[in-house]
Amino acid sequence: MTVHITTPWALDRLVPDIDEFMGSVWRRRPQVLATCAEGVAGLLTEDDIWRQLDCGLLSRPYVAAFGGTPAGAAMPTRTRLVEGHEVDDLVDVRGARRAFESGATLKFNRIDHWHLPIREMVDELAEFLDAGVVAHAFLSPPGDEPVITAHLDGVHVLILQTAGVKDWVAGRLKPDLPSGSVFCGDGDLDQVGRLTARLRPGAVLYLPHGSPHYALARSEISLHVAIEVQDPAPWDYVQAYSSHVRSAIDRAPASHGAAGFLERFTSALDSVSHQDILPEAVRTVRARTLVAAHHLG
Repeated sequence: MTVHITTPWALDRLVPDIDEFMGSVWRRRPQVLATCAEGVAGLLTEDDIWRQLDCGLLSRPYVAAFGGTPAGAAMPTRTRLVEGHEVDDLVDVRGARRAFESGATLKFNRIDHWHLPIREMVDELAEFLDAGVVAHAFLSPPGDEPVITAHLDGVHVLILQTAGVKDWVAGRLKPDLPSGSVFCGDGDLDQVGRLTARLRPGAVLYLPHGSPHYALARSEISLHVAIEVQDPAPWDYVQAYSSHVRSAIDRAPASHGAAGFLERFTSALDSVSHQDILPEAVRTVRARTLVAAHHLG
């Protein structure tokens, strides 16, 4: 029997005080939200990961390797005969194991496509936060060097530590940092406002959009789920506003030129509120995540 939960699973169980989180943490600063959140430890296990790989139907876009020996080597793939058809680019599980044993972190893109509880969490968060939401998983071997060096993600990220231990370093938001996903220097992780945390199974960490960060697995295998929350981009709002006032713009006589168009456009905007255009902007960003998912497959 399916149980429908009205309060979002992720925030209700992952965040002790939702009002405080949304009012003083969200979009503002990195923070450990919980050390033993309900349902996080064991939500995804190493056995789950290898079982999915052993199934033999994950294609290369769904699995990537970072680091290891040789560094940057491509994820090995193979061709299988499925229902009489040759299917290319399926991940070779033996090659994936070799990469992992040589020190590579394995990233599993869009695990919300095949892990139902995480898919339900993603859907609830997307509805609650008015955003596009996806989930990835990272399986890391022990090591004292970050496989992925300090970087920025162009999204908000909720880190769910499901197994093992991982050390995190996250910097404060600074206005001069880029808004996209880029690597950054150590200088962007200065001591002021820096957060360092050791996450154990059940822990939840929030990284706001624009917070530079990196992580280390240290002395044992680590597995975490990264839930990425993508807000509508500025251009999504521009398009939504334009869509709402299009009828008024279309009635502008061509003879009035740019000045007449601008007058009608700004006048029409006066009657449109943020709440009027938010649903359309959200639909746009969610459609963008669906396009990215299609490209994965």
